[in-house]
Amino acid sequence: MSRLHALIAFCLFAVGEAHTLAQEVRIHGTVRDARTGEALPLANVWIEGTYRGTTSNAQGQYSLLIPHVPATVQVRYIGYHSERIVVTAATPELVDIHLRPTVVELPPVVVTSEDPAVAIMREVIRRKQQWRGKLRTFAAEAFSRFSVSNDTAMVMILESTSRLFWDGTRGSREVVTSRIQTSNVPKEAMIFAVGFPNFYDDDVEVLGNKFVGVTSPEALDHYRFVLLGRRGMDQGIIYDIAVSPKTQLQPCFSGTLAVLDSAYALVGAELQPGNALQLPFPVEEWQVQLRQHFHSFGQEFWLPVDMQEHGEVRVGVPGLRFPTIKYDRLARLTDYQVNVPLPDSLYARRRVVSLDSLVVQQDTLLARGVRAVPLTEPELVAYQRVDSTWTLQQQFRPKGPLARLVKASVRAESREGSERSEAAETRATRRKSNRGSVLPDLRYDRVDGLHLGAVYQSRPAKGWQVQGGGGYKTGLRQWSYQLAFAAPAGKNTQAWVRHLHDTASRPAGSLYPRVFNSLLNLFGAADYFDYFWLTGTTVGLTHRVRRWDLAMEVAVAAERHSSAAKQTDFALLSPRRCQHPNPLVDEGRLGSVRFKLTVGGLGSAWSVTSHKGLQVEVERCLRGLFGSDFSFTSYRVEAAYATSTFVRRRLLPNRLDLRLVAGMIEGLAPRQRLGTIEGRLAFLSPFGGLRTLHGWYEGKKYLGLSWEHNFRTVPFELLDLRWLVDQGIGLLVHGGAARTWRGDSSFREGEGHFSAGFHQELGLSLSGLLGFLRCDVTRRLDRSAWAVGLSLARLY
Repeated sequence: MSRLHALIAFCLFAVGEAHTLAQEVRIHGTVRDARTGEALPLANVWIEGTYRGTTSNAQGQYSLLIPHVPATVQVRYIGYHSERIVVTAATPELVDIHLRPTVVELPPVVVTSEDPAVAIMREVIRRKQQWRGKLRTFAAEAFSRFSVSNDTAMVMILESTSRLFWDGTRGSREVVTSRIQTSNVPKEAMIFAVGFPNFYDDDVEVLGNKFVGVTSPEALDHYRFVLLGRRGMDQGIIYDIAVSPKTQLQPCFSGTLAVLDSAYALVGAELQPGNALQLPFPVEEWQVQLRQHFHSFGQEFWLPVDMQEHGEVRVGVPGLRFPTIKYDRLARLTDYQVNVPLPDSLYARRRVVSLDSLVVQQDTLLARGVRAVPLTEPELVAYQRVDSTWTLQQQFRPKGPLARLVKASVRAESREGSERSEAAETRATRRKSNRGSVLPDLRYDRVDGLHLGAVYQSRPAKGWQVQGGGGYKTGLRQWSYQLAFAAPAGKNTQAWVRHLHDTASRPAGSLYPRVFNSLLNLFGAADYFDYFWLTGTTVGLTHRVRRWDLAMEVAVAAERHSSAAKQTDFALLSPRRCQHPNPLVDEGRLGSVRFKLTVGGLGSAWSVTSHKGLQVEVERCLRGLFGSDFSFTSYRVEAAYATSTFVRRRLLPNRLDLRLVAGMIEGLAPRQRLGTIEGRLAFLSPFGGLRTLHGWYEGKKYLGLSWEHNFRTVPFELLDLRWLVDQGIGLLVHGGAARTWRGDSSFREGEGHFSAGFHQELGLSLSGLLGFLRCDVTRRLDRSAWAVGLSLARLY
């Protein structure tokens, strides 16, 4: 009896195992037009009664894993009748699908004040607001692919699978569970689905621009909707609607929408950004086409099931012309779980995309070719051909007068890459960093003459820095040197010491690097700076609070100041140029305690971006401290602020920038410690300086305000000057006001740089000349004077 029971049990087990194995079936094939045989890309293939599905690739190929059979698979493509296929254990693995196109019916010509598409979209927006209010969360499985091509071949591919989570109040999170890429892509690189747009959102972000969504409550104010036609589909009607922007200022889309009449739901969109898409130098042109489909899965919520983005980017700088960069991004979302609790751990940190390292290490699905969307023939070829030597620098080599320099750099990189493995390269880079580097230190002015020197810099370990250098001054016939050392002194704290034996320039911390002044001096311009000899040591501590972007610095300084006389008037193009004498300073020892607080970042006057920051400095000099001959207290405040004003949805909205400099000195400070307000250096006129002032003002009290409003290309768009807009030429209005007070300083009459009253100016600028320059035309208001200058364009 026991043998009979064992036999029956074995048979039942075998049947059960066979049934279990037969439940999971994978089918694949190609979706085609039944009449023409043409492949249909981005066709939706899903299992009825579930949220599981896939999308056909650019060649119409699909692959779908069915966990349980029998099951009904539905294939849908806008403009075609859907097809249903019953899949059983006996169904062959290869299943090609042929869809019959529907007949397009043109709308009757009826003269009304409103196109029928407007009423349709009004209902779409109303119903969306109803069901969107009930959608609290969702989770889904995502598949993403990103590829880059040049004019001849595909040169890079990244793929990933992930778990995507969305919360209506807390935002999106994504956890990457598998990834694969061609061997020329860094292993840490990732492609993910969370950055893809959803055309059901009110605001849709593309390339950093926040576009008005086609289903936004504001859509009827910003878009023109025109009914193109109707077509039948699954006992329903699809409305084909053309959409175009009403205005060229706000970022909006143009293209076509597909709306299902029974639910007044958006089921498909083929869109591209309108003319309001403006991108900064060096991008010359960026063409983008976007396609997306939605499905309700038998529910009231219409969720995105895919997204395809094709882009072509043209980049160029003066002297270089790069090949067109072509890219494709694809995302497929499946296995939705709607209004389910999401783990709080996902939102415990700010990172939107994270990597499940353990799962990625164990996963082999992508490596085995199990993909939600099959690879196309060019993608298969790329995986076979592309190796680690196919760097993007090589595949997109530029042409033009400067191309030879770029090619030489690329060849050097390629040679190093072929000679060393990645691990060896990392170790070599670390050793090079530990050895440090030597940089030339060359400058020229009326006091030093030609300064010939070099600076050595090294970072032997994290938080440690060593710097040293020196040089010979042909004018003064003296040697100079400098030493600096920094080391960690606690968490986010660094101790440092600096020793200097060299000429110092005034204004200190100038808008202009001394190398700019040196080049202009050699070509005959007036020397911008004044100089004195400084020998001193400064010891300090710097503590950073990264959470608040804050830095605090406390330092003690012991210095000796002495005068230096003018040594030369030499200039290459103006041999008879006579530079003004270098003024004397108040000589003596200076011992002081300094405190500096910095919040945010002030940025450089030559920065192409706007900044927000505040810096407060206090220096207390005590007579007798380190033998100090002076006693005073100085206060200085510098602030920068920027805010968007108009067309804020754009990546580059109109912006207002402000910069304030103010300070005062109590006590008798040496002449070389007076506060300064800067002007222009020859034809250079950066933001933060007075553009109609040659040189600079100084005083015991000082106040300066600079402002500019960047209208970018908007004025020329309103005037329909498309050539200027296409060239990225923008318009700015700028101004400034400043004054210094002499106080009880010891300067004799005629000495120093003091303002007689408030200096006021107003001007216009053209930005984007040659991509990165701007021309400033400025009128001085407190007296009759004009100035024309150049500076770097404010690109961001």
